Parts: sequence; C-alpha cells; structure tokens
Amino acid sequence: MHLTHTSSAQARFSSQDDVRFGRAETAMGRYLFQHEIAFIRRFLDAAPPPRRLLEIGCGQGQITRALQEAGLQVVGLDIDPAALAVCQRYARTTPLIRAQAPDLPFADDRFDVVIAIECVGFFAHEPFLRESRRVLSQGGLLIFDSVNSQSYRWVLRRLFGPSLTRALKRLLDRVAGIDLARHPKTSGGEYQLSCREVLQATAECGFDLQAVSGYNWIPFDVRSDSALVRPAARVEQMLRLDRYSRLSPWCLVAARKSEP
Repeated sequence: MHLTHTSSAQARFSSQDDVRFGRAETAMGRYLFQHEIAFIRRFLDAAPPPRRLLEIGCGQGQITRALQEAGLQVVGLDIDPAALAVCQRYARTTPLIRAQAPDLPFADDRFDVVIAIECVGFFAHEPFLRESRRVLSQGGLLIFDSVNSQSYRWVLRRLFGPSLTRALKRLLDRVAGIDLARHPKTSGGEYQLSCREVLQATAECGFDLQAVSGYNWIPFDVRSDSALVRPAARVEQMLRLDRYSRLSPWCLVAARKSEP
C-alpha cells in the first residue's frame, strides 16, 4: 500500500488533537512534519513499494506510525527508552530496537529504505552514511535531513553580527508566543555541516543523489504555536524556496546506494 493511500492518517498526525506526538503539538512542529512526510511519500509511492524499512531516531513514532498505517514494514531504532515506550503504544506492531546510532545492529543488505529525520546532527555524518549504506540492499534508498550550518541565517549573522541577530531572534520568539515552560529549547546537535558538505559526503560515501529540498525557512522556533506559521508557510510554498537548499536552514536529502 502506498503512502498516498493514507491521507486520513496524515491528517490525523497534522491535527490539533494529536498532541501526544512530540513536535506535533505546535504549529511549527506540524509545519516541519508536513514537509518531511511529503518528501518521504514522494519516494516511497513507488511500484513495487519497499518491503523493509528502518527508521533511525524514530522517537515517539510520529513518522513510524504514518509508515505503518501505509502498510509498510518498519523497524524503529532510538536510544531513548521513554520515547520508544510512547512509540510502541501508538505503533504496536512495529519492532523497536534500542541502540545508539550511527552503529546499526543489523546485517549487511538488510533494508530497502533507511529513514533518519531530525537526528543526524547528533552524530557524525560520515559514519552514519557508511553504516546506512552497509545495511541497505543494492539500490536501496536513504532519506534523511540535516541542519545547514551556512544557511541564510548564517549569512545574516555574518552581515549584522551575533548581537543583532540574537536580539531579532528574541523578538521573533516573543511574536511567536513561545511558552518556554511548556517547550524548553533542545539542542540541535553538535555535528552540523553546510548543505554543500552534506551532499559531498553523501556522494563520497557511495550514494547517488536523487533529490534535495530546502525547508524550515520560517524564522520561528520549533516551539512556536503562532498563528503566523501557516501564512508564512504558504508564502514559502508560493516562492518555491525548497529549490534553494544551499541557503535553507534545513535540507532533506534522498539518495540511492550506488554500485560498488
């Protein structure tokens, strides 16, 4: 079953009622999820559909459940036992493995697809790419995202200095109405490369690039539940900012395991 057949599941994930799934409780969280799941669907809506999927950093199961409800066989992996417990409640038939990426406790050529969303920044890219290639079957698909260390925000810091950009960020947070008590800030990870460096490393580790898409252009924190998120997202879509991945704060990458 293709992911295009699960629009009702996607709608449930994107609804205000789905506050159980981590980031989905905020407008920015829903915006990010919609970009990520649309990119994943673009490559998994294939004939025949992939049989064996691994989701690295599955967390509380937001993407895991969407994949499972599409009839796909998913294995989830995460280091956090509390997150895995939540994931198991809502994706009951999904095998879950507690392990620390990028080391993957699986045999070679085990999966047709490896997915890693919003976790790659917490470990070095090259070991992650090489381990992903090892567990993928020939021609297997890798879908992941990465923070772009040289996005337009980096350019603004270079032009106006860190003090002014921090002041602007605080102003945007207040406009966005972020409740710091409910949504404490979390680290974005220590291992951050530019989009160019990510694509170069992906190719050097034995992958053929299929697509790259920029996102998270909206200048609000992930914790924001501002009413401005939706109109800002529409402007981003109208301007087709996904095409400018080299300047986007985050980039989504799809790549296939190349011939040895």
